[in-house]
Amino acid sequence: MAGSRKRSLSSVQHRSKPRAALSKWEIFLQVTSREMTQAEAARKWQVDVSTVIGIRRTVKDAALAAL
Repeated sequence: MAGSRKRSLSSVQHRSKPRAALSKWEIFLQVTSREMTQAEAARKWQVDVSTVIGIRRTVKDAALAAL
């Protein structure tokens, strides 16, 4: 029982948090304006650097599609 509980707790801790669109926009602006690096933004917003990279990619793709 203790082993299964430990696994379920660890999977919850590593699950990514859903981010509101406004939070993603703030991350995007801070990184693209060079206010902070991708690593700094990831630490500040408590996400992985790959999440920051994904946000930037998504915003770029959406902007290009809108044009």
